[in-house]
Amino acid sequence: MSPRNNVSCLGPVALAVMLGLGAGLSQAAAPQSAALGPPAPQASAKGQSDARVERLIAQLGDRDYAVRQQAQEELSRIGFAAYEALLAASSCPDLEIAARAKYLLRVLRASVASEEAPARVKELLDGYDLRSAEARMQVVRQLALFSDLGGMAAVCRLVCLEESPLVSKCAAAAILNGLPPDAGSQARLAKILKQHLAGCRRTGAKWLLTYLEVREDPRKNLEAWARLVEEEHSVWERSPKESGPAVVVPLLYVLAEAQARLGQPAQADATARRARELAPGIDDARLQARLEVARSLRRRGRFDWAEQEYRQLAASNQETAAFWGYQELSEMFHDRGAHRKAADACRQAVDALKERDSPWGDLADVPRTARARMHYFLACHYAEQGDVTRQGQSLTSARQADPGEIDTLIACYHLPNQGAEFRKTVVAAIRREADVLRRQIAEMPDSPEGYNQFAWLVGNTEGNLDEALRCSQKSLELSPNTGSYLDTLAHVYFTKGDLEAAVRHQTRAAELEPHSGLITRKLEVFRAALEAKNKAASAEKGKPAA
Repeated sequence: MSPRNNVSCLGPVALAVMLGLGAGLSQAAAPQSAALGPPAPQASAKGQSDARVERLIAQLGDRDYAVRQQAQEELSRIGFAAYEALLAASSCPDLEIAARAKYLLRVLRASVASEEAPARVKELLDGYDLRSAEARMQVVRQLALFSDLGGMAAVCRLVCLEESPLVSKCAAAAILNGLPPDAGSQARLAKILKQHLAGCRRTGAKWLLTYLEVREDPRKNLEAWARLVEEEHSVWERSPKESGPAVVVPLLYVLAEAQARLGQPAQADATARRARELAPGIDDARLQARLEVARSLRRRGRFDWAEQEYRQLAASNQETAAFWGYQELSEMFHDRGAHRKAADACRQAVDALKERDSPWGDLADVPRTARARMHYFLACHYAEQGDVTRQGQSLTSARQADPGEIDTLIACYHLPNQGAEFRKTVVAAIRREADVLRRQIAEMPDSPEGYNQFAWLVGNTEGNLDEALRCSQKSLELSPNTGSYLDTLAHVYFTKGDLEAAVRHQTRAAELEPHSGLITRKLEVFRAALEAKNKAASAEKGKPAA
């Protein structure tokens, strides 16, 4: 699947324009030493008793140097399970205890990425402790959005280890925003949360462990979750520096989803409306957080709520928010097969920028690409209507807006009843764009996007299909279990004629993205082709010998 069809793949440059990470984060840098929330009932991850940890902390101030060193070494081996006690000890009146506790805390925070963590996790966490609160929150969000849950263990550790209580809460909220839609990933996430949050007394850890209980039995645990939401809302009202909409909104949507699963649609819609109205003003500091919420709702199949979130952004007087609200709404409509509505929303996105005076800088291609997408969606609409003439006209307009728009090139390649000259022009454009993508891959060999885009373009048209296959496989090596990348791999196999592999990988893509209309519809196409092939083979075997 082309990243331009995947609302979660707008790219780092696009995200850069959405400055800020939620209300109140600018005040989050000041550390607080008190542990938040009541003790969790679970035993610590390594089975260490609180009594032993407290005894070792007391020994950090022993008169005997050897005893102090031995206690420090044992606490270091205990690791994360001793964090809460060390945090409290860091403000101990005994300066020796406080100094050693602070040292151990620094060591713990520096080891957020475990030895077995993927390289991309370690890279993101490099120098984490030296960054501002806003920059740390950006890292947390990126880790939580890894499609294979590869960053979730590190985010859990940051929920427990973050100096700032607010950033710790936002890390928990990022996990709630990144909840996977498929059952297999949900089970893996539950295991990660239980493993890394057991014994942690931070507020965010309590939310996440309670969330697991709500998932397992919403009827029994719904009231407990509702209390947590109200408590955090009160914290925000009482002290805005300790919480904010970026924290409370994801909590409310978890409550709304639980109500919906219990067959309480009116209560669920009311809770979702409350989440939307919690902080209706949109500025750069809130835009990214609201987009992440809307994307999460869409990915989890809550399309009505996602649409309302996008429309709230679109209705904003803030120009950038209006653009992205309409733009992402258009992609959601396209994915669901509502191509005319997608084109209309995309036109509104383009209109939102007409009066823009300030330069886009690195985002200069965004309005051009949006205009191309608008015409491409119209072409999809006319294709469904069987109007090849208008489909071709719309594709021509899309190419004029952005000659390198990949889905447009693919649609032009498959446009029926075209002459040899048109075909020659389209094939030349495909080859040029393939060369552009090869250069992009060479410049950013560790980014999966270029590999996926090349495979999507060539795998749906023509060119070196073996190269496209290698690129698709590389994208999945860099970003495992990504539904859109598996969708691309399935398309490449389909074009190569390996229908069994196409169905196998598309089935896995649909499992990971169960609410993607584009992936689901293409799975039906691949299965039908495989069934027809098998029937033809069976019929051929049944023919009498000549």
